[in-house]
Parts: sequence; C-alpha cells; structure tokens
Amino acid sequence: MWHLAASIFGRAGLGLIGCCVTGCSAAGEQPPELGRVSQRVLGGDAVPASEWGSVGWLDSGCTAVQISDRVLAYAAHCGTDASFAWFQNDIRINGAKTESPPSKAFRIERCVAHPSGNEIGRDLAVCFLAEPRRGTFEPLVSETTRSRIEPGDDALLLGYGSIGSGIRTLTKGAVWADIQDVGWELYIGDAEHGTCPGDSGGPAFVSTEEGFELLAVLSGGEAEHCGVGWYTDLFAVHDWLDSQVEQAGSSEPQAGCSLSQRNALPLRHSSATLLLVFAFGITVLLSLRRSRAPSPPSSQ
Repeated sequence: MWHLAASIFGRAGLGLIGCCVTGCSAAGEQPPELGRVSQRVLGGDAVPASEWGSVGWLDSGCTAVQISDRVLAYAAHCGTDASFAWFQNDIRINGAKTESPPSKAFRIERCVAHPSGNEIGRDLAVCFLAEPRRGTFEPLVSETTRSRIEPGDDALLLGYGSIGSGIRTLTKGAVWADIQDVGWELYIGDAEHGTCPGDSGGPAFVSTEEGFELLAVLSGGEAEHCGVGWYTDLFAVHDWLDSQVEQAGSSEPQAGCSLSQRNALPLRHSSATLLLVFAFGITVLLSLRRSRAPSPPSSQ
C-alpha cells in the first residue's frame, strides 16, 4: 500500500513506491530510466484538447493543478525539486526526461511542501510559477459543498498516463468515480474506475450548480494497482493553501467549471445581456416616439 510505505519510510519512501510515471528521486539525483507502461486513469478517456487547462504535469514526475495564476497544488511525496510545468494534453517523455517543446513549458520558481506533508491527510505541496499563467481556475471546495460530501457521491478524477510501448507520451485523462469513504482522507474509485500509480498529485473535482470545485489531490493507493485512490482533502488544509496564494501575490481562484468551458461562459452571458439591453432600448425609443408624435386632428 502506498501509505504503508509512507508510514515506514516517510515521504521519500512513498515517492519511490507510489510515484508518478517518470520516477522519483532524492533532491539532486537523476531519476532512473523507466521502461514500463504507466496507465492513464482507470476506465477514463483522454481529455479533449480544449478542456481542463488548469491540470498540468511537473518535470519532477507528477500531475498538478493550478489554483491561481502563479500557484500549482500537487502531492508532497512527489518532492519539491520541479523546475518546469506543462499544461498541454499530450506530453512526450523519454525515460525520465521531458521532451515536450520548451516553448510550452512554464518555469517554476520554487516548490514548498505542507509543514506536515509526510503525514496521512497532509500529503500536499505547492509550486510557484516564475511568471503568472493567466486564466480562470476551479475554486477550492467551499465549506457548504464539503459539508454535503458523503460516500456514494461522485467526483471527476484527472491525471497523466502513458500510451504505447514504454514511456513515450503522457496523455491527460479523466474519469468519473464514486467516493467510497470520507475521513482523514477521501477514498475515491473502485476496481473499474479510479486512478493509477502514475496519477499522483492529480485533482479530484466535484460538480455543483455553480460549476466544478477542487476537492482533493491524489496521495496514494495500492502499489502497482489501479483502482481506489487516497486523496488529500483540500478543505482540511485550505488555510495553508490560501496563505500560499496570498504569498505569491496571485489572483484568487475563481468559480466555474473547466478552464475552456468557463472562458466561454462570460461571452455567452455578455451576448445575451447585450441582446436584452438592445431590445429594451428599442422599446424605450418607440415609446418616446409615440409620446412625442402630434395628435391627429379631431373631427369637427
């Protein structure tokens, strides 16, 4: 079990056993070359190119999710030595080296783990982008939403996996899965729909009437098996996350759904609003013209 490794070896042990597809290493060491296939989220599909732009890949070997224009959240057991992040849906990997175009990479200034990042339920870290990456991001789960979460609810899980022979192309995938248990951590997924060892740090979203909210990030699961994932509940650490966003001087996470979907919403709303204003203006002008028109002469 990934967490059994964590309890015995600490964060480094969890990284080595439950790590992401490119492998993990101690700071300053070169990750080992890997030749196995790491599966995408279990039972899921590749994400369309225009969706979920807030979910990215760290060159240290984990999925991450953007929570403001400069802050990315992910799992602390992945380490704090990431240098670059990519957000496109397909990322080329050669062994432990990311070969995606440098022009699409976002440089990372530094990463910081939660003070209790080696404890169950606190496997969380953040990275600060050197330059803001503009966009609209899924908000952290609200107290109202979190209070309603219970076993049987579903969540949308995202992560990167590998397609083909060996580790070559990481593809962003998504799957809906049931929340199995709510406690110190959130247990999400089953034998048919869930996450794999390569999805560490990936987000879990819940759908609300206002859009998607960021509920948790993947901490672990059963080593070498896909299925139930053990997620760090972000509501339990929201004060720390808020402090990191404030420290970065970033804009606060905004409400909504996926990056591309939300970017389109204001346009649709604006068009509808302009149409209503235009119709109202025409009505007012016609009324004014009628009121000012000369009265017809009365018959004698």
